[in-house]
Amino acid sequence: MSHDTEGYLAPSPEETRNVTDWVMRDVLQAAMQGYEGIDFTIRTEDTRSGGNRVLVGAPGSFPGYVARDLVEDLRAVLRWSFERPGEYRLQLRRNQAGELRFQSWVPLRYLPRRPAPGVPLTEEGGNVVVVIGSPNPGQAYPYQFVTAAERVAGHGIWIVERTGYELAAADLGQIVRRAPGGQVSWITSSQDLLTVLNGMPKRSVRLMKVFSHGLRGEVTLRYGWEGKANYGIDRSDAKRIDGEVFSERAVIDLESCNGGTNKNGDSLAQSIADATGRTTFGWTGRTSYADVNRGTGGVRGSEFSLSSDFFKEFASRWNAESAPYQKAFTPRVR
Repeated sequence: MSHDTEGYLAPSPEETRNVTDWVMRDVLQAAMQGYEGIDFTIRTEDTRSGGNRVLVGAPGSFPGYVARDLVEDLRAVLRWSFERPGEYRLQLRRNQAGELRFQSWVPLRYLPRRPAPGVPLTEEGGNVVVVIGSPNPGQAYPYQFVTAAERVAGHGIWIVERTGYELAAADLGQIVRRAPGGQVSWITSSQDLLTVLNGMPKRSVRLMKVFSHGLRGEVTLRYGWEGKANYGIDRSDAKRIDGEVFSERAVIDLESCNGGTNKNGDSLAQSIADATGRTTFGWTGRTSYADVNRGTGGVRGSEFSLSSDFFKEFASRWNAESAPYQKAFTPRVR
């Protein structure tokens, strides 16, 4: 997949080279065979390019000369033709000295620009960042966070914790195949989330959703592996998030356990809201991915069940001082 610097689909370098070679070859033919001129219609689409040409006049009418600046002129207009998908007319004619020269280049119509899946757009509010944690040991549905991510609408940019999937012997290729455009930014404890997130184009993120495990005061992107520290985003990390990557009305949504549960007076969601200046949603208590795994819905608050999980749910509700619910945290003015 080829894309331009703004994140939109673009013809591959091979395609642009083929069109350039075709135009240069036919211009040389028109010049050497003595035609009065040549007209091109060049069509550049977001994944391919082509066109046609018409020779003007009769062969042998002029000597095989070309203007000194013709090659540079052609390079310029061909570059313009690839800057935006569309149809363009290029015309060459002889000058008074009989030299074939550039006469005109006209856009006939523009074609729609399509975003390259999984590639960040530079336009304001163009991106939806989806942060995906990894499974803990013995997790029944190791890809549940990936499945939840697939439900997110918009121009998705996936940032995925890698090491937990490797520890679970999960197929990383499956994650790549399910990602938008097969594009994944992998993160580890040494190549952390904030490095990738803060590298997004300024004001380009309109929504960030996080699917992962969570403890009070922390999103744990890798969790529960013996001999491997839990890591992710805690309240001190939240202070390092660059709020400038978010558009003015962007929203951050923590779909992890306890993102909105207080720890010593402040939740992680509140800390992120304060640091970024953007409304942040977080769950008080535990979340459930049961509906995600069944394919019937999204993340919801957890419920009591007649299992060993009963005591975990009881303790969670005791600490959260309520049943699980999703709460909006707005930035506090300091």
